[in-house]
Amino acid sequence: MRALLAFRYLLDQASKGPIQTLKLGLPASPPFRSSFVREPQVPGTPIINVRTKPGVRTDFLMWIFITLWDPAQVMLTRLPGLMDELETLINSDPTQKDRLSPWVAAAVSNLSIIARARDAIDTYQPWAAGMESEYVNYSKEIEKEFPQKASMHFA
Repeated sequence: MRALLAFRYLLDQASKGPIQTLKLGLPASPPFRSSFVREPQVPGTPIINVRTKPGVRTDFLMWIFITLWDPAQVMLTRLPGLMDELETLINSDPTQKDRLSPWVAAAVSNLSIIARARDAIDTYQPWAAGMESEYVNYSKEIEKEFPQKASMHFA
């Protein structure tokens, strides 16, 4: 159980990379540029923020991406569910698939693999039912060990 929980935590941490990549890169993608507005640069820093134009949230594809960028919303809607919705949308509507540039599609693909693995762990029987309650017992230990183990593997 502890190994599954540690792997699940690793997947949660790994999902942050592709999500951040999409958050930073999607506004620059040609099919989505017109949906965003660039704000003035923050004085004294290299930070340039972007925001969506009013009315863009009514677009379901954009809603999925905006939801991915909010950790609280990802926790509520669950990453595998969001990725399933995205897959269903782009498979059922060719115009939506055309909106994904190769760069965005690659980031979505990476995130989909992580989501599939997370879903497999979350539904792994017979332990699936007790994972949330067991995570409470191991969470501090797993979260404490993660930076050390990640630095050994990704250094």
